[in-house]
Amino acid sequence: MPTCKVPWMSITLAANGGIKPCCVYEGGDWSIHNGDTLDSAWKDMDGLRQKFINNERPKNCKQCWKREASLGHSRRTWYDDKIEEWPNEYKLNPPMQLRHMDLNFGNTCNLKCRMCGSWGSTAWFKEEEKLIAIDRDFQRSRGPRRPTIIPASYWEDKKDMFQYLERIDFKGGEPMMQDGMYDFLEYLVEWGYAPKITIAYTTNGTKTPERLKDLWPKFKRVKLIISVEGTGKLYEYIRGGDVQSLENLKENIHWFDQFENLRGSFNSAIQIYNIFDLNNLLEWFRDTVDASKKWHRDPDTFKFDCLVSSPPYLNINIMPDKLKQKAIEIIDEKNYKSLQTIRTALTRSSYNDKQWDLFVRFTNELDKMRGGIQCLDVVPQLKGYM
Repeated sequence: MPTCKVPWMSITLAANGGIKPCCVYEGGDWSIHNGDTLDSAWKDMDGLRQKFINNERPKNCKQCWKREASLGHSRRTWYDDKIEEWPNEYKLNPPMQLRHMDLNFGNTCNLKCRMCGSWGSTAWFKEEEKLIAIDRDFQRSRGPRRPTIIPASYWEDKKDMFQYLERIDFKGGEPMMQDGMYDFLEYLVEWGYAPKITIAYTTNGTKTPERLKDLWPKFKRVKLIISVEGTGKLYEYIRGGDVQSLENLKENIHWFDQFENLRGSFNSAIQIYNIFDLNNLLEWFRDTVDASKKWHRDPDTFKFDCLVSSPPYLNINIMPDKLKQKAIEIIDEKNYKSLQTIRTALTRSSYNDKQWDLFVRFTNELDKMRGGIQCLDVVPQLKGYM
């Protein structure tokens, strides 16, 4: 059995037009901007497949091994729970019989979350340029200056590629703002594949497009993962951009309740700004949705495993040890099971004075640019460290 089975059943289209075997693969080997297609990239992945057949761990895939070492699971193991019908054999030059796709139709987004950048949001472009002019160490992965636009006609002759498809994960940018997503769903409905496909979204939850009312009921299941990074004013502070209040977000969540085939959950990008607010966040999840099977709401069973690692100066591990201890004490007040992995991560002593200095300066510069809510207004635990 190969070390990883993903290149035999899945493919990812990134927001910058890159084509990869999965969303955590590191490398710019293929891109629609260089003339590559999903078909040609699939055929060209045999070098990677051979390494997996040899039970190697390619350096492009190091994120999975790192996450398994620290969290016990990764994107590689994620597929074990999500895919029902696996390929029968794992050889080179396999037919393109996709079980899963990760589709990102561009980086168009209405928010400019502090842990993001132009790679994931068009709203970040201007501030990113100003920050880089101040200090190049503030630079993040750069995004395309325009959305990756895939014309609807791109899918016309690809019907056979999707006959085994079980699940699609839509990301962004903000997937609800991507015209390409709607075009693709319409093709799947037209081809008759929709009733056996689960469509999943990682979304900021601020958009409730009317077009969904006609499309979503035709699919087997809709899974909605709404990303929320804080409670109260902290939510607005982290989000930035065309941000709504948590009350507006709550209204949108109840709008999604109209879909009978929908199952919803929440996730959060764990970072320095919200590490002291996680108990409140779990309780907000629980109290916001009805006690039904439609939404995941149990504070003890959430999978909080999205630790911000890029940019590194937002990673919780670079904090001074006294701040880590303070975060541990807050987590221990409620002792929710879903936060124990985060608690373990906080016990690692890896304070980095250079990265901490970057965090302080980045925070202060961005606060000045954005005005309004300031860091210590919403993260008072950092007083004396800023």
